[in-house]
Amino acid sequence: MKVMVLGAGVAGIATAYYLRQSGFDVTVLEPQLAAGRETCCVGCGMSGGVAPWVARSTVLQTMRGLLLRHGPPALRPGTGWQQYQWVWRLLRNCSAAGRAASRERLLRLTGYGQGCFAELCEAAGLDGAGGRCGMIRVFYDRQQLEMAVADMQRAVSNDLSCSLLLPDEIGRVEPALHGVRHRLAGALYWPGARSVDCCGFAGGLSTLARAAGVEFRFGSNIEQLPGEGDRVQGVRVNGALLRADHYVLALDERARALLDGLGIAVPMHRFRSHALAYDITDAAAAPHSTVFDSARGVTITRFGRRLRLHGMQELAGRRPDPQRRHALAMVADTLFPLAGDSRSGEFQAGLCHVTPDGVPVVGATAYANLTLNIAHGGSGCAVACGTSRYLADRLAGRTPEISGEGLDIFRYATC
Repeated sequence: MKVMVLGAGVAGIATAYYLRQSGFDVTVLEPQLAAGRETCCVGCGMSGGVAPWVARSTVLQTMRGLLLRHGPPALRPGTGWQQYQWVWRLLRNCSAAGRAASRERLLRLTGYGQGCFAELCEAAGLDGAGGRCGMIRVFYDRQQLEMAVADMQRAVSNDLSCSLLLPDEIGRVEPALHGVRHRLAGALYWPGARSVDCCGFAGGLSTLARAAGVEFRFGSNIEQLPGEGDRVQGVRVNGALLRADHYVLALDERARALLDGLGIAVPMHRFRSHALAYDITDAAAAPHSTVFDSARGVTITRFGRRLRLHGMQELAGRRPDPQRRHALAMVADTLFPLAGDSRSGEFQAGLCHVTPDGVPVVGATAYANLTLNIAHGGSGCAVACGTSRYLADRLAGRTPEISGEGLDIFRYATC
């Protein structure tokens, strides 16, 4: 069977690799000139500490972003009615039942994805890119810490072990935070979490997939998915119609327009995230664990001799916000003031799409030969690896190792 995968981000490449391992003839179509050039190169992938958007603590932080100049994931006026429709769905999902369902689905994917992520890191020779460093989520406010603890206690999982750290305990786990422990109310710690440079991971994974026999066509201008009846007829690329037996949509930025053309409405919205990377000048003053600043929504990860900050997400337009550079530098200087010169850092912005329940859209559609693997948003490389393995098993006729309940587009049918 010939399968065309649309998109060469982590989700698309991992899907292609797993399908090829199952004996499929796989071609990957990618608008960019290399793998992982849209979302991946801004962020870092984590295999632990993922929280659903509908967790009480996360929703309140998002709403606070309306009022804070340097706040966590924020809404900005003037981005159109779809923003407010998305927010309305987010708020509707904040019921106890909605939170519980989203939490279970995301943790199901994260727990499964950790193993897939580790296997692919090892197969691609990328285990040293970030490694099993652990993750610390720090809090400045006691009430926010208590809310996050309550959310995590409802999400106990053997695969996602998490512990509470008091201020005096934080420095023992991460010595670089010892000097600022008096500013912190506490922290949550995931000792088994892994981090990876998503751009490097996507590149290494594409090399692995190519060696396995996957064909990549970069620079493909994907214009349309023509549909007739219950089947997609092909992929229109650069004016030509390319055909396959099955199609997997794993694009981020262009997915919505392609699905609109098929009459498939996916409630996802574009977020812009920002990243700042700079050289470490004092190794002892830089963290070895990945650190997540809950107040600002910023992840800080050490990659070799560089420190990378990623976050400051906005439900907004495409262009990077220069003020976010200063905000990221402020976070770095607050937590790790002696690690390096944050003002000399390289600043980037990237786009990702997020659903109102924070769970990717994975699985079948109304078209018999079209499968979705999209809207991973901030859930990270591990979740993308897990969803890709799940889809490959389904297409190969194997029983997946996890349930697909509530993952596909049909969960929004009653919204």
